[in-house]
Formats: sequence, structure tokens, C-alpha cells
Amino acid sequence: MANTRLRAQTPLSEQNIRAAFATKYSSDTAKIWHLQKLAQDINAVNPDLTILLADSSLKIARKLGLRREIAQAQRLIAFGEQRIGKMSRAMRQYVEAYNTFQELHDTVGMAHCYNGLGIITFEQKKYDQALEYFVQANRWFSAQNILERQSASLSNMAYSLLKKGLLDSAEKTLSLAMAIDMRYAKDTVGFARMTLSEIALQRKNFSQAQYYGETALQLALNKKNKVVETRALNVLGLSALQQGKSAEGIRLLERSLETGLQAHLAYRVWESYELLSRTAFEQKDFQTAYKYLSKAEQTHDSLMREEQSLAQVILEVQNERQRREQETALLEERNARQVAIIFGMSIGGILFLGLSAYLLLLNKRILRINTALEQEKFKVEQQKNIVDEQSHEIALINQELAVRNQELSSINGDLRQLNKELTETEKNRLQMLGVVSHDLRSPLSTVLLISEYALSSDDMSEHTRKLLVKQSETLHRLIQLTNDILDAAQQEMGMMKIEPMRVNLLRIVRFVLEETEEILEKKGQTISFSQRNDGVEDYWLFADERRLEQVIGNLISNASKYAPLNSEIVVRIARTHGMMRLEVQDQGPGVTDADKQKMFGFFQRLSAKPTAKESSSGVGLAIVKNIVDLHKGKIWCESERGNGATFIIELPVGLPVLRKD
Repeated sequence: MANTRLRAQTPLSEQNIRAAFATKYSSDTAKIWHLQKLAQDINAVNPDLTILLADSSLKIARKLGLRREIAQAQRLIAFGEQRIGKMSRAMRQYVEAYNTFQELHDTVGMAHCYNGLGIITFEQKKYDQALEYFVQANRWFSAQNILERQSASLSNMAYSLLKKGLLDSAEKTLSLAMAIDMRYAKDTVGFARMTLSEIALQRKNFSQAQYYGETALQLALNKKNKVVETRALNVLGLSALQQGKSAEGIRLLERSLETGLQAHLAYRVWESYELLSRTAFEQKDFQTAYKYLSKAEQTHDSLMREEQSLAQVILEVQNERQRREQETALLEERNARQVAIIFGMSIGGILFLGLSAYLLLLNKRILRINTALEQEKFKVEQQKNIVDEQSHEIALINQELAVRNQELSSINGDLRQLNKELTETEKNRLQMLGVVSHDLRSPLSTVLLISEYALSSDDMSEHTRKLLVKQSETLHRLIQLTNDILDAAQQEMGMMKIEPMRVNLLRIVRFVLEETEEILEKKGQTISFSQRNDGVEDYWLFADERRLEQVIGNLISNASKYAPLNSEIVVRIARTHGMMRLEVQDQGPGVTDADKQKMFGFFQRLSAKPTAKESSSGVGLAIVKNIVDLHKGKIWCESERGNGATFIIELPVGLPVLRKD
């Protein structure tokens, strides 16, 4: 790092915190306000203390029945809990606070809750949903002209756009945030500079990335913002590593880890462990890589359990919302009936008054025709008897309908319960499959690291080395099988996501070809690669680089599996009409029409047999199909029995433009 001197301001002293509890205030309301103000000031430095202060104010507010102050305390507690990774508890607090703010028509409180919900979904890498929360929060803050929070929500929107790979949109949004912040708020400049540093790093502009990163770090230290501090250190560390400055890069990443641990920032700690493990592995320091990998797995397991609890909270919130909507609909229907009854009674009263007046005017005439009415009395009695009989029959029919309705209601309740149990059973099955695959991957990765570490030693016999190489190959296949099963479980649960960014298809294909070259050599197979367009710049698109490597690798592996020994596999790429086209062609036995109907399904066995008796999990093509679908692309197979097969993929070059409201 350049000779930038970084000085942190003294954090809020413990003496001030103790004084806040010991001070005798003029009223309980004043104490609530002061405790919440301290919780707000210290949330970026010490989330645990934030929770303690906010919880103390919550207890006082509940005793006094102050609904707005209760909601403010719940929001501050949620903000602290999400910092330390307790997302399910944070979600409950945010939802309760939001409901209260909504009933009080407090749009500022609602905006704060939406901003917090956006952070929760952002940490789960659900960037589209997070962006929707941040956009709505920004609208409410803008409507109330709260410039500081408007700038913060714009910065959050920009960070979400960055993670989606929309670098230009992120920069434009940041310019709006910084224009507000530099003039008025001056609190989110550090966060914005950190985001600019990440944008510059993705564009390989290292000098700009370092400038913005160091500025963000200095501002974070001045503001005591541990979240921005850890992220700025990570960006500076990655920038140094990519420039070949290994020692400086590792030092910065370790410093970020230490800061995250001190501030109990669960997601930042996991991110730092992952970066340090990957860096050590790339430098072939397998012992250090294993140490950090174990820590990362432990932290990730804890966060995964918390995310499973969060999913249950979200389901409960959805059920509660449906229940409230049903109660509201019933109440509206009941009110409508009451209005109709009142309206009918009013009309009846008016008619009755009119009829009374009319009867008074015709009283003399009624007396004259009284005799005639007596004669009609008998007929009226007869009609009354008929009406009574019909009323009795109608009452019996209504009683039978009520019994039928009760039976139908009971049956519907049983069906809903059965459907809920079936859904829960299927969910538990898929979760169990995912957990087993996840737990199996960790020990396999550990054994693989040990094998790789052992292979780096020169002190062993050739026979031992061959055994270790064979063991490593087997572990690679087991890890791939475990990853396939985990991907299959995520797809069935709808949890498979992509993280698109600007990538180059030509470079990805060349990388995969180099990775698979050794596998093809074992069967004497070769690859012929061709590209329709000449320049590297012709092959840029928005896609998830890791998932795209997985797709290409699976297709080449599939072609090798069914192609004859010493045969040729042809890979072609081209860009036409705003689409990227990838073709993988083999000289195998081809695919039957029956196989084409089921080849992209899970755990399908095709009629063709692997030429070297390789094993198959039956999920590779299904995963490929799902990844292509997530990219809004198409995949199909062209083949005639006995003449080989060609798998073709077409992907859109860019992502849809965000809708502007």
C-alpha cells in the first residue's frame, strides 16, 4: 500500500455508556430517546452494545405503551442482530416494527425497515430482491426529504447493481449518492468510495482501485464504521494480490479478518476466511489453506443454519399476512352486509311512512269496504298456511345445507393439512439431501488438500506417488459427484442462483479446454477448437463465470465419456444477432429420439454406454439445462443414431435493463 497514514478516531467510550444507564433523566421518555440515540451512534462500531442499549429502551417503552418508541427500539435491535449474522431474529424484529410503523402511517420508520430488509437479502446474495427493498426505501426517504438516509439508500442500490455486474448503472447511482452526501450528510462517502474501488478492481484499474480503497478506509476509521473498514481492506488486499504483491495482500486480508472478528461481523468474517483460504491454496500453502477452509466451513455452517431459520420466519410472515388478508376480506364482507341491511331498513321505513299517510287519507274508504275484506280473510289464511309450509321446507333445506357446508369445511381443512405435511416432507427431504451433500463435501475437500500437500513432497517412492495421484483423481470425481447432487437439491428447492457479471466467453472456453486436456489424453482424444469471430472483444457477455465453466466442462466431459478412444471432439463458438453460440460435437454413437425426450431430466439413464466404463450420476445435463435457463438461454441436441451428437447452447449477450418507475 502507498505511504498513506491511517488514524482511527477514539470509539465511543464505555464511560459514556455506563453514564447513560446511571443518569437520572427528567422523564422515562427522555431516557428512551437518549438510549436509542447512543444505540444509533454505536451500531457500526459495536453491534452487541447496540442491541443492549436498544433492548433497555424497549423494556421502558413497553411499560409506558409507547408504540412508536417500541418500533424504533425493535428496528435498532434488528440492525445490530443482522450485523452479527442473526438474520432470523432480525427479520422478526423488522417485520413487527414495520407493521407498527405502517399502522402509525410513519413512512420514515417504514423506510428504515425496508433498508434493513434489503441488507438481509443482500447478504443472502438475492441482489434483485435487495434492490427492490432499497429502491422503495429511497422513495420514502426522498418524499420526506431526509437527505442523509436518501444518500445511504442510493449507495446500497449502487452496491447491489455492482454485484449484478451492471458497473455503469452502479457508477451513475453512486454519483447521485455522493452529490447528496458531500453537500449535506457526509456519512456515506466512505461506503460509496469502497464501492468505486470494487468497480475499478473489476475493470483491472489497480491505481484507481487503490486510491478509492485507501480513501474509503480512512473515512471508515474516522467514522468508526467496521463494515466499510473490513470491505475496504478486502478490496485493497485483492488488488495487491492481483498485482503480485502477495505479502501485502495477505497482510491486508488478515487485518480485515481481525477487524471482522472484533466487531462480530459474521458475514464479513466468512468472506475473509474464504479469501485467505483461496489465496493460500493458490500459493500451494496447503496447511494454511486447510486452516482457513475449516474456519470458513464452520462460519458458513452457522450462517446456513441461521438462513434456514430465516426461511422459516419468512414462511411464518407470509402465513400471517395471508391470515390477515382473509380476516380483512371477511370483515369487509360483513360490513357490506350490514350496510345493505341498514339501507333496506331505511327504504322500508320511508315506505312505511308513505303507506301510513296513504292509509289515513283512505280511512273512510277502508271502512266502506271492510265487509269485502272480511270475505277475503279466509283466502289470506289459506295463503298464509301455504307460506308457512314453504318456510318450513326452506328451513329444512337450509339446515341440510349448513351440515353439508360444515362437512365440506372439515374436508377442506384435512386437505390443507395433508398438503402442508406433504410440502414439509418434500422440503425436509431436499434439505436433508443438500445437508448430506454439503457435509460430505467438506471432509472430501480436506482429504484432497492433504493429498495435494503430500504430493508436493519429493521424499517418496514412485509407487507411492502413483497411488496418491490415483487417490487425488478419485477424490476429484467424488467432489464433482457431491457438487452435482448439491446442485440438484438446490435446483429442486428453487435455490440455485446466478451472479452475472461481464465475462469473456473465449477466455472461459480456453481455460476449460486447458483444464480438461489431461482427462482427454487418457483416452487418446483430442479437441478441435474454432471461433467464427477473430477478436477477443467479440465474445463479451453478462453471465456467471463459475456456472458457465461448469456448463462447458460438463458438455466436454459428456462428449468424452461417450466418444470412442483416439477420436476428435469439436468445440465451436460464435456471436450472431446478439447471441453467443457454443457447440460441442463428438463422434460417439449418437442420441436416440427417446433419449432426447428425457436427457435433460434428473437421474436419467440413456441407452448409450460410456466407452471406458466411466460412472455417471445422471444429473449433469439436468444441471446444465437449469444453468442455461437461469441465463435466459436455450440448449438442445442435434444427432442421428450412429453419427455422433452435437450439443448447442445459445446465450443472450446482455441482461434486461432495469425497469425505471
